[in-house]
Amino acid sequence: MNERHFSIPTSKAINKVLQREWLAYRALVKESRKLLSEPHVHDLRVQIQRFLATLELSGTNDRSLRKQLKKTKKQMSPLRDVQVELAFLKDNSADEGLNTFKKHLEKREAKLITKVKKHLRRISLSEQKNQLNGPTRIARSEINGHVRTLLLRYKKDQKASLQGKPETLHRLRLDAKHLRYLGEAQKSILGVTDVNLPLVKKTQTILGRLQDETELLKNIDHFIENKRHLPNPALKTLKHEIAIKQKKLLKVCQNQC
Repeated sequence: MNERHFSIPTSKAINKVLQREWLAYRALVKESRKLLSEPHVHDLRVQIQRFLATLELSGTNDRSLRKQLKKTKKQMSPLRDVQVELAFLKDNSADEGLNTFKKHLEKREAKLITKVKKHLRRISLSEQKNQLNGPTRIARSEINGHVRTLLLRYKKDQKASLQGKPETLHRLRLDAKHLRYLGEAQKSILGVTDVNLPLVKKTQTILGRLQDETELLKNIDHFIENKRHLPNPALKTLKHEIAIKQKKLLKVCQNQC
């Protein structure tokens, strides 16, 4: 039998998963146009990644739709970062310097919420839906081959990351995120996956926390530089605590990722 045989069951499975991910994405866009709390932002960003992964494995001609989805995810990234930082500071705002920094982040959050809501309201869900109407024609072997190619790259970057260099950890984080959602899509479509999803998700979580804390440190430095007249011993103490946490996370990643 030709390896590129397009089996009807696989095509039906792809279309079924595509419709499921589309409906979940559409519902979250509609909800987020009204409310953009931290859970809403998180859920929509995750769903966009799941939808993108399914599209990537589907074999559809969907460049325009993928471009729109990536743009929306990128638009939401600054808001997501601020909300993560606010959650980190939730129980650390009694000090004047910390409280002032928190209020600074809350103002930024409010502006970003307005900006993201405008973007979401400009999205034409009906036009995006029309881009899903084309047939999906891809062989099972091609789906497996695509995932395995990324898996090999992930393992290569996994070995390189043992050095603990920022650039290698950054590549591994991006690979882990991409591989996780591709593995989930592969499992949804075919019923099995080549990816160790629990381990890849753990790697993504640990490296994601490192990235979040690195961004928080940058924002604290920027804030201190622009608010020199304010007392900031608590912010400097917080920076020291974050640096210690990052060293511990690096050790965890080197041993378990």
